[in-house]
Amino acid sequence: MSINGAAVHLPDAAASAALPTTIEPALRVRGLTVRYRDQSPAVRGIDLDVRPGEIVALLGESGSGKSSIVNALLGLLPAGGSAQTTELAFGRLRIDPRNRQQMRTIRGRQVGLIPQDCTVALDPVMRVGPQILEGVAESRKWSREQRHTRVTQLLATVGFDDPGSIARRYPHELSGGMAQRVLIALALAAQPALLIADEPSAALDTLTQATVMNRISQLAEREHIGVLMVTHDLALAAERAHRGILLDKGVIVADGDIGAIADRTAAARPHRPHRSAATTRARQGQATASAAQAVGPAGRDDSPPVLALDTVRRLYPGAGGPSGVREVTIELAPGDAVGLVGGSGAGKSTVARLLAGLEHPDAGVVRYRGRNIDELDRAQRRRYRRAVQVIAQNPFSSIDPRYSARRAIEEPLRAFGIGDRASRRDRVDELAARVQLPDALLANTPDQLSGGQCQRVAIARALAADPDVLICDEAVSALDDGTKRRIIELLAELRAQLGLTIVFITHDLSAAADLTDRLIVMHDGRVAESGPTTEVLSSPRHHYTRDLLAHTPTPRARLGDRQVRDR
Repeated sequence: MSINGAAVHLPDAAASAALPTTIEPALRVRGLTVRYRDQSPAVRGIDLDVRPGEIVALLGESGSGKSSIVNALLGLLPAGGSAQTTELAFGRLRIDPRNRQQMRTIRGRQVGLIPQDCTVALDPVMRVGPQILEGVAESRKWSREQRHTRVTQLLATVGFDDPGSIARRYPHELSGGMAQRVLIALALAAQPALLIADEPSAALDTLTQATVMNRISQLAEREHIGVLMVTHDLALAAERAHRGILLDKGVIVADGDIGAIADRTAAARPHRPHRSAATTRARQGQATASAAQAVGPAGRDDSPPVLALDTVRRLYPGAGGPSGVREVTIELAPGDAVGLVGGSGAGKSTVARLLAGLEHPDAGVVRYRGRNIDELDRAQRRRYRRAVQVIAQNPFSSIDPRYSARRAIEEPLRAFGIGDRASRRDRVDELAARVQLPDALLANTPDQLSGGQCQRVAIARALAADPDVLICDEAVSALDDGTKRRIIELLAELRAQLGLTIVFITHDLSAAADLTDRLIVMHDGRVAESGPTTEVLSSPRHHYTRDLLAHTPTPRARLGDRQVRDR
């Protein structure tokens, strides 16, 4: 079928229904309960099956227990975590989740994992090729040439046009989306019978997402690999999965038709228009602040932008040629909300690092309130560092793993000497409440938090120093729809209340439409097109923008095209 003219491979529901029920399931779980230390169960009484060739979506909001189930199934629970089951089987192989040796034997061979946290899952001192080669060597007694050919094939499978070049790169030379695709290739290396995909497309643009998910669907259908797809994206689940399982507070509350699950989830949420009231207030607040301060977006008056890139170039050498950004100019006024979208490797994160002063341009100038940041004195640079805060794409790697959530949020307050101990504690409590992070989780370290919870810690930490500019680098990519909406509402409210300038880097065009007034589309390190968000999304001029829009999820349209078989 096609969506907006773009080919999409959908799983064959009829083929799934026709699978003999006598075939041993790729995964069978009964009575799974997971606890952390002496706390109440994080998940309890979980029963689930994944048959060969079937894609099952494990759905639920952040903190509902999805990651706990995955880690328990793979024997990867953190210290203090324990799992109990009445039955755990991978095909005909029955496993005791408390037996570490048994769990080690199934990882990689019986079960392949696509982890949510792409950048810390790869060895930083090894090139990509040898890391995938390890998985290939474990699974087959092939010659050296055959193994290297298999590595190249796997990288081509996940959408790389020049797999030989990617195989020679180190992880730090990859964008977040590129690293995610490498992990998918690594998970497929041993040709496992079960593939657990933990948010497999959270870091991917819509074009790359379609490529990767097409391949996963084909593997399930043609090679009868069972897929447990852990996701918060109902649209993706509706398109790709045969069946859905919805979690809430650690228990299964729905199992079967994804359309019914989507309807149930939507009915539980208050209706809100496409443009939120907070976004409208933000625009009104921006106009009021601009009139009071006599400042505004570049071109409206003589005041300099709060932050700007002036014909900036920053390129990184690589085996496949230089990558980065080329001759990019961006101006940000107080109160602006600018969306930066584009495919994996388009240069979005490089722009973020340049704006934050974490990278120096090869050519061109980065300006803060009209001044070249390279010419700022020590005190001015300290003010600049406080004024420009970043919410990183990967919350796990941006937070010290030894810190509790409370300590992580408090870190900027300590670094900039803000307040005393009591006032800092109150400020942390206030920020945690703003981002919907329960008090009970403030004592937890990152390994005890879900991806969405950890992302909320990162957002609270970025807000702690009261910045002028907030650079959100895929800040909502790890969040479920409900939490994503709350965070977007929060950002819009902060913009309205504080005149905060927001750079919203994302591959989610619907999220960009909800929050931003201006949209910049990047492609191959350059600005492909820019303009008012509504204009760019309704009448795109560049072919690349049209391609991104063509692959944007449309769950109702997908559900109308096929029937999803209930259990």
